[in-house]
Amino acid sequence: MFQIPACLPKITLNFTLTLKKDPKIIYIEFNYAITYFIPQLYDLLTFQIQSTQLSSDFYNLTTISDSTVEFKYIANQYIPPLALLTATFQVDEAFNNDPYQMFMVGESQTIQMKEIYPFSETETAVIVVMVGLVFAAVLSNASIVVSTK
Repeated sequence: MFQIPACLPKITLNFTLTLKKDPKIIYIEFNYAITYFIPQLYDLLTFQIQSTQLSSDFYNLTTISDSTVEFKYIANQYIPPLALLTATFQVDEAFNNDPYQMFMVGESQTIQMKEIYPFSETETAVIVVMVGLVFAAVLSNASIVVSTK
């Protein structure tokens, strides 16, 4: 099988980081489909929090669509509010100069994280129950107020 060098200008592959409701989840949204790169994502994406390199044991990457990857922080460590997460799409130096590649890869992106507190399973269960009780109390008071008018 022979490859023919791409004579067209290369496409710059960029990405953005988007916070989700869950503070442990950040979406990595690429400007083009990355199906070519999906098998190597753990090798190509590196992450730092407050300039500390994260081991791949501390996060999961899940493909959401052909251009979106979910980063989920799974370590049981406290992350202060507004800590900086930097994601870097690292390819070897020859990649951007390879005439057979259609992409040029951009550098890195940084986003401020939300606070992550490492709740134990028991603490999480208590919080869920308490939120449910407070929500039920608010609803019952609201319905009493509504029925008295």
